[in-house]
Amino acid sequence: MCNVLIFVYSLACGGAEKTAVLLGNELAGRNYDVTFVLIKKEGVLLSQLSDRIRVEQMNPLLVRFKLIGMITAFWVFLRKNSFDTIMAKGEWPNTIAPITVKLTRMKSRVYIVEESVKTFVNHPAVHDAGKMVSLCARMAYRLADGIISVSESIKEELIKTLPRLAKSITVINNPCPVKDILLKSKEPVSHPWIVHKREPVIIAVGRLHASKDYPTMIKAFAEANRKRPMKLLILGDGPLLDGLKLLCEKSGVAERAEFLGFQENPYKYIAGSDVFVHSAEYEGFPLVFVEAMACGKRIVTTACGIPEELLKTGLFKLVVPTGDYAALANAILAGLNSKMEAGFSVRKSMNFDIGTVTGKYLTALGI
Repeated sequence: MCNVLIFVYSLACGGAEKTAVLLGNELAGRNYDVTFVLIKKEGVLLSQLSDRIRVEQMNPLLVRFKLIGMITAFWVFLRKNSFDTIMAKGEWPNTIAPITVKLTRMKSRVYIVEESVKTFVNHPAVHDAGKMVSLCARMAYRLADGIISVSESIKEELIKTLPRLAKSITVINNPCPVKDILLKSKEPVSHPWIVHKREPVIIAVGRLHASKDYPTMIKAFAEANRKRPMKLLILGDGPLLDGLKLLCEKSGVAERAEFLGFQENPYKYIAGSDVFVHSAEYEGFPLVFVEAMACGKRIVTTACGIPEELLKTGLFKLVVPTGDYAALANAILAGLNSKMEAGFSVRKSMNFDIGTVTGKYLTALGI
């Protein structure tokens, strides 16, 4: 059976990391020999990996030297370990893996998974990457045996920068454990705002990161709350927690908004809420949208680059411009006043179930 290496930066709670864990566990469950190698062996998702998966870390002293150090560390790791197929996910792994393998003439096949419209290739400044890193990233994409884009829009963005690679890009949407979500969403939740619900509960799930633009969400919530009393639950960790709590205080909603951090089972909270809200500036293929669909929730979101594959479901009718908190507030109120057929939403989410998507990955990876 083929042995597969999945290369990610860490297993912090992000969409790319979550889908890496989902795919790794599914492959291990199908008797593939799966190893994860991390630049930093940390993150809340480490505990969600199957016991059948081996987890390694690159040399921490070498990776401090960024590009050259990471390439060297990955080369040292591969000198001691042999893999048939390598799948990289994330900006640094996508840059490092093809260069290391191809320039040292190793026999492993290397595939990179692109999850963002803003990458080292076309928007290096977003990631604090310099020109040299961007040039290496472009070379890496050319050296890879294949590129998997998680949406058509990301593929189109890549082709603008690297038009000759159009034929080597395969679109496979992110996987979602829909059947597992359906079970976990029915588990009891103890939060009093849900158990003893007196007012609508709005929910958001995601990293507390600048790209998610939580300030716009909090301002929108404060505006909507003035017209109709409601509560806001935010699930996720990140460096902006203290600043966001302060904004809630300044906006007069500190007692109506609560940050619950990372939750092993966010689905029971989503299921117990009334509207799912998202305020990101940009996205690739937001796994959290499919999770909300699987929980049968109305979705209110900014126009963050919603993939066409999701728009076709007909479930994204409350979409407002990015950064427009007033429009988002009105959309939240409209979402609370509108009806939707939860069963229809759940059925649409099945198109992205992990079982179906993994089959597409096996074909693309040739394993």
